Amino acid sequence: MEALLVGEKFGLDPKNPHRRDQRVDRKEQHHRAQDPAAGLHGRLRLGFKAALMTKDVGIAAGLARAVGVETPYLPRSTLKIWRSALSRLPDGADHTEIVPLPEAA
Repeated sequence: MEALLVGEKFGLDPKNPHRRDQRVDRKEQHHRAQDPAAGLHGRLRLGFKAALMTKDVGIAAGLARAVGVETPYLPRSTLKIWRSALSRLPDGADHTEIVPLPEAA
């Protein structure tokens, strides 16, 4: 919800906040075709690094702050969880590897 609030402040339509293209659709189809239980057993890898996710969450928190949108969960919980996870995951870890980490916060 916080992402939608920030996006709306930037002029995005909250009913359709993202534009889709064929590359995204093909990648999502690939992800949907994977075994859904793979994430529970540490076998799911979507090809997006945990370090990039942490960076992106930090950017989102900065954007929210810059445009004056109150996002209590983004900086205080979400970013804290990702930074903690990143400090404990191996270099180059996929963002899905956050799942088995106990008490990520």
